[in-house]
Amino acid sequence: MLKSQSNSEMVQSLPDALQLEVAAALDPADFVARLAALGTLPSASVLGPALARLAASSWVREDAAREPILAFLMRHGSMLRGRVRTDLIRRMSAHSAYELLLQWLQNSPDDGDLLRVAADWARELGHDEEAHSFLTRLALADGTAATVQSAFRAREALAPAAGRDLSIAFLASFTVDVLAAYTDAELRAVGFAPRVYVAPFNTVPLEVRNSASGVYASGAELVIVAVAADDLLPELADGQRGNALREAGARAVDELAADVRMLAERSSATVLVHSLDSVFIGTGPLDWAPDGRGSVLRELNARLASALSAVPRARVLDLAHATARRGAGRADNPKMRYLAGMRLGDGVLPSLAQAYVRTAIAAKGIAKKCLVLDLDNTLWGGIVGEDGPTGIRLGDTAPGIEYREFQQGIAALSRRGVLLALNSKNNPDDALEVIRNHPWMVLRENAFSAVRINWESKVENLRGIAAELNIGIDSLVFMDDNPVECERVRQFLPEVLTVQLPRDPSLYRATLDALPWFEALDVTSEDLQRVEQYRANRSRDALRTTTESVEGYLQSLEIHVELAAVGPESLARVVQLLNRTNQFNLTTRRYTQADVEAQLANPDWHLVTLRARDRFGDHGLVAFAAGVTEDDTFRVDSFLMSCRVIGQGIEAALLAELREKAELRGAQRMLSAFIPTKKNMQVREFYDGHGFQVASREADGSTYYELALPAALPWPTWITKESK
Repeated sequence: MLKSQSNSEMVQSLPDALQLEVAAALDPADFVARLAALGTLPSASVLGPALARLAASSWVREDAAREPILAFLMRHGSMLRGRVRTDLIRRMSAHSAYELLLQWLQNSPDDGDLLRVAADWARELGHDEEAHSFLTRLALADGTAATVQSAFRAREALAPAAGRDLSIAFLASFTVDVLAAYTDAELRAVGFAPRVYVAPFNTVPLEVRNSASGVYASGAELVIVAVAADDLLPELADGQRGNALREAGARAVDELAADVRMLAERSSATVLVHSLDSVFIGTGPLDWAPDGRGSVLRELNARLASALSAVPRARVLDLAHATARRGAGRADNPKMRYLAGMRLGDGVLPSLAQAYVRTAIAAKGIAKKCLVLDLDNTLWGGIVGEDGPTGIRLGDTAPGIEYREFQQGIAALSRRGVLLALNSKNNPDDALEVIRNHPWMVLRENAFSAVRINWESKVENLRGIAAELNIGIDSLVFMDDNPVECERVRQFLPEVLTVQLPRDPSLYRATLDALPWFEALDVTSEDLQRVEQYRANRSRDALRTTTESVEGYLQSLEIHVELAAVGPESLARVVQLLNRTNQFNLTTRRYTQADVEAQLANPDWHLVTLRARDRFGDHGLVAFAAGVTEDDTFRVDSFLMSCRVIGQGIEAALLAELREKAELRGAQRMLSAFIPTKKNMQVREFYDGHGFQVASREADGSTYYELALPAALPWPTWITKESK
């Protein structure tokens, strides 16, 4: 450091605008002292160059001088922007300035340069989980192929990240390494910890037909099959038309469909197959004449979709639709197609990766259950308490049609089984007047399974909604236009997925449609009836309050149950229950459709479903149990029930059915287990209450039970059994 009277005098003699800059270069302590003497901070145009000088000075290596500067930057570093800030932070060390970097990232969460430093420093400090998070944020914020691939490779030096496990494999006729990196980033952004396998390009048949190949060894739960039409049918490139092209295409499509069928049979994976697209088909009339290449390709895509509709767990991704999203850019990069065998341009890769995320959520059965909505400036424009029911913006022309189409999108989710709820700070009479009587209102009062229109905290209202619907708080998605309310919910209920609507209501519908969290592979009959089932639950609750005893209430419900083996008509619902039931789930073992199919094919397994109805309506298929015979033992593997029917004794009926099946199979004892999770503690004493004896207990709370057979597990007297 240079410290002398002559230096101080020299600085003092300079114009005011240069004094700080020179002081920063010569003596950081003098720089801080001069700032303190000013009383108020100078403008960014004066302070910025001074801090840039700091970045080039030696103070960053001197502990004694570093502390006051770091303290200053913690308070006022937000004045810095761009390269000055990045240069300054890069000259510091991870050990001294990590907290400063984190603070700057709070103000600039998408700054790619800061995120790069953060990822490096987190890794240097041994904070691997934070490093994973920064790499994900960097990949999404920067978005370029080089950065996304760099972030993907950087994870190899880190311990595996926490998150929901997912094994995903890519089988393609062209190079998809960059697409795999984009997919990894998008999956991590929604909480997955993916394991990615990329087969060598143009080896789809070899991978599928060799049972020892990498795709099977990877244990993939989701397989992307991406075969370009131009690879599958080279005749497209030389302009062939008519029946010759059609016949060659049919043979190629049938072979591809056979490979997908084999893959589905040999694995438990969900298989997502790209539709066929060609870079050689134009928009002219010849290509789309009846015998043109475009028309033939359209027929071949229909043939592929028809063939795969009969393959369990196989789905087709419409490639043209997925890559035509706004801002996606060129679907093809001719130069990279010739140099590197890449048939997809970088601009479409994020859209494809996001499509894969939707399928992954559906395949894992982890979709959210309830969409909670604000009212003012959300379902309609304006504030009903100020504008009145006739003054709000809602109609068939703009402004107003934006909100109506938003409501139509929400109604479409409801028809697929998503529950709807309201959480609004409002006068109930004003809000309900619009909901009940406004001519352009799509969502009427009976569309909502829970309603909170009051002046209470929206955080407490969300807790109440989850409790009323008897679902986990993490099953909720909350949409609101108010940034303050959204931030409060994020802070106090981070488990809730909070979506702040954009300022422009014309983007509301697109924001809703972009959410991947309501996806499913199938829509079951229970999904179609769910809103009505919750409405019936309100009638049951009303009856409970007017009945003097629990026994009297249960008798008055007139409950009937139907027990049956799992069949084709119930398979999708069973898989849904296995993957979405959390509260009344004794073991929380998650099985895919292929897993359940394998159990069904094994004569030692017994899988039973329970449907329930009462005087208020049909609950649908609400419970499932699976057990396996092992010598003289019947072991209960899965035992679970929808939270909608907890407290009605239906679980006792299902257990009695299992006991009967075990005795019919000659078992001398039943074994069962309770494996604790964060969400199923309410059933930890279920087996204790039904005569089972504790055989062992582990440190994590897992408890294993035994019941000698024959045993008395009485059937609930208020439930009528209907066998199928």
